[in-house]
Order: sequence, then C-alpha cells, then structure tokens
Amino acid sequence: REGKDDDILSLDPSMPVRPKLAMLDEAMLLQHSGAETLDAVKCLCLHDNHLVRLRMATSLIHISKLFLSFNEINSLEDFSHLLQLEFLDVSFNKISSLEGLKVGKSLPSFPPSLPLSL
Repeated sequence: REGKDDDILSLDPSMPVRPKLAMLDEAMLLQHSGAETLDAVKCLCLHDNHLVRLRMATSLIHISKLFLSFNEINSLEDFSHLLQLEFLDVSFNKISSLEGLKVGKSLPSFPPSLPLSL
C-alpha cells in the first residue's frame, strides 16, 4: 500500500488547461442556460470561461442577470443594448473603462460615493 501512496504523492499537481473561448454560439448558450430559445434566457452565469467577448448578447433581449466574472472581457460594448439588465457582474476581467455601457432604466448607476475598481 505504501508504494501506491508514494506513487500518487510523487505526481506533479497539475490542472488541465481549459481552452479559451473567443465566443459562444447559440447552441452552447442554450445548453448552458437550459432555455429553449435565447430570448427566454433571463439569468446566465458564464463565470470563469475564458471569454473574450459575448457577441450573442444581442440575442439575450430578456436577460436580467448576467454573471461574467473571471473572464477576459475587455469591453462593455456587447452589453449596451440589454435594456432589461438589472445585474451585470464583470469583475476580474480586463475592462479598463465603462465606455460603451449605456445604463438602462433597470440597471442602477454607481453612486458617487461608491468606489469603482475595474
């Protein structure tokens, strides 16, 4: 038994490298969300998927909550038309500016007293 334990303990701890996704297609989004159509998606969590962009966001017309933390997104322009968006988490991405994001009626703007770090 000690020999087997020693073999396992001597292995290098390695994590498999997940492929980076430049963008998701409609089938992937539907499978991940469990919805039948993109306009039926109201909440979507794509946390830590190495996403650079979410071009399919234009089809998510009824989305109210979108979780995209820990990706590689560098621009908010893909989300500017999401008028029903109430919550957007893009923390820990490569965003350096809020340019391109149009705050809709539902999405609260940041109060001046709240520090915003990108």
